[in-house]
Amino acid sequence: MFLRFIAFAYLTRTCVSGARPWALADRVTTATSKGNPPVPYAGAQQLDYSEYLKQARTGDVLLFYGTDDIEKVIRIFTNGPFYHAALVFRGALPDEDASEYGDRVRVLQATSTAQEVDFEGHHGDENGEVMLVDIETLIKFEITDGENVQVTVRRLVAAEPQLERIKAKILRTARDTLLKPFTIGSGDQADGAYIADTILPPFLQLDRRTFRTYVCSTLVAHALIAAGVLDPEKHPLGSDIHFFPKHFDEEFLPVESTQDFCEGVCLGKETRLTGTAAVLEDAPGSRMRRCSRMRRCSMLMMLVPF
Repeated sequence: MFLRFIAFAYLTRTCVSGARPWALADRVTTATSKGNPPVPYAGAQQLDYSEYLKQARTGDVLLFYGTDDIEKVIRIFTNGPFYHAALVFRGALPDEDASEYGDRVRVLQATSTAQEVDFEGHHGDENGEVMLVDIETLIKFEITDGENVQVTVRRLVAAEPQLERIKAKILRTARDTLLKPFTIGSGDQADGAYIADTILPPFLQLDRRTFRTYVCSTLVAHALIAAGVLDPEKHPLGSDIHFFPKHFDEEFLPVESTQDFCEGVCLGKETRLTGTAAVLEDAPGSRMRRCSRMRRCSMLMMLVPF
C-alpha cells in the first residue's frame, strides 16, 4: 500500500505541488516526439458499419484508434494501439420506454469529454462521468474531433441463453455505474493510486475493493468481469483498475484463451468497421469538443511521468 501511494505521489507531483514545468502543448510535443506507439492489427477482418448495426449486441467491445496529438499521447503512454474503449449496449433500461429504446444501439462509456447523452432522465451534453450515448453520436464525435480515426469491434460470442444472462448482468452494471465520476480529475486519490501503480511490477499491483470512479477501460473491464465474460480466477473483481484500452485486443485477450474467458464465451476476432465516415453528414463543429479533449489530455499528463 505504501509503495502504491509513493507511485501515485510521484506521478501527480506537478498537480500536488502546483508546479507546471511545461505548458500542455510542450508536454504533448515532448510525448509525441518519443516515437510511434503500436498500431491496430493490419490483418483484421472488415465489416461495414451499417451491417454491424444490424448485428450489434450488448457486450461487444469498441476500440478507437487515431493519430492526432491527443490520441497519440494516450497511445504512447499506455503503449497500445487504441486510445479509447467502450461497451455496446442494446436495449432499454428498466425505467425507459421499451418501444423507443428496446432495439436502440447505444454505448456505455466513461469519459471526461462533453458528449450528448441519451438515457433515462438525461438528454443533453454531460461530461466527466459514466454515460450512455447513441453509437452514432459517439462515432461522429470521435471521427469529427480526431484524426485518421478507425473503429474496431470485438463481438461477444456465446450461445443464446448465455448471451441473455450476460446482457442482464451488463444492464445491472450500467444501472450501478451510470453517472459515477471519471477517475482522473475526480479527486478520488485511492482510485488514482490504483491506476498509477501500473508502473510498478505486477506483483505489487493490487486490485481495488471499491468502485467509485472509472476511466474508459476500467469500466469495460469491470462490466465484462461482473457479467461472467472474463474468467474470475485470472481477472478477479477489482482487477479492472489495471486495464488500458490495449488490453482488449487479441494480443492480450486471444479468442481461444481458456484462461482469460469463462467457459462458453469469448470476444471474437478484431473487426474493423468500414463506412463510418457516412455518419459525419450534418456533423456539428467540434471547437467545444476539442477543448473538452484537451482537458482529458491535461488530466492524463498529471498521471504520467515523462
